[in-house]
Amino acid sequence: MKNPNSNASDEDLTASFKTQLQIRDDISKTADAVNKMEWMRKQLDVIAHMLGGRREPATASDQKKDQDKEQKKDQGKSQGEDQEKPNANAELLKSVEAMDQKMQEVEYKFISRAEALSDDKYYSVAEKIYLNLIWLNGEVGTGAGDVAGGVDHRPTDTAVAILQMIEKDLAVAQSDYQNLLDKEIPAFNRALLEKGITPVAAVAAPENREEDGE
Repeated sequence: MKNPNSNASDEDLTASFKTQLQIRDDISKTADAVNKMEWMRKQLDVIAHMLGGRREPATASDQKKDQDKEQKKDQGKSQGEDQEKPNANAELLKSVEAMDQKMQEVEYKFISRAEALSDDKYYSVAEKIYLNLIWLNGEVGTGAGDVAGGVDHRPTDTAVAILQMIEKDLAVAQSDYQNLLDKEIPAFNRALLEKGITPVAAVAAPENREEDGE
């Protein structure tokens, strides 16, 4: 129902509502892409560990073991023993790290690296698509943080123009994201399958069972 204290026309309120829905849908697209890439990068992390390319943060006990290994290795070298064999999966491991880098480059078009690391309340880097949409939604909608909001008014020309700018960035990021899903990852997965490693999978959208009466 219309706020009795609002002087906005029904046409203005309808325009505001439609803009808010548009922003909401863009936020959903952004969050969906980021969540799927984070899930796939977690799988890459597991694969990299399997291939011997990454290590867990070392504990004090691990560091002592590493020092002992290094001492034995040095002793072996002095006695003419063979050095450690090279990683048989070095090339595949290199492709895993390259794919992870590609995913990061696409992901950081949707959000900034700082957003991925924490929720600290400072502006260390320029905001990307996700937070720009969140704050624009506050301006057009019911407010956010120190933004009063403008839900009782037609969206300003500036707000509409900013949304158009953000959606251009979103279209580019989504194109790169889709290229990952359609081309880069399938080719990468074929290399994993050749080594008997489970391929990387994007998170499937939950099925709507209501139509089936379940």
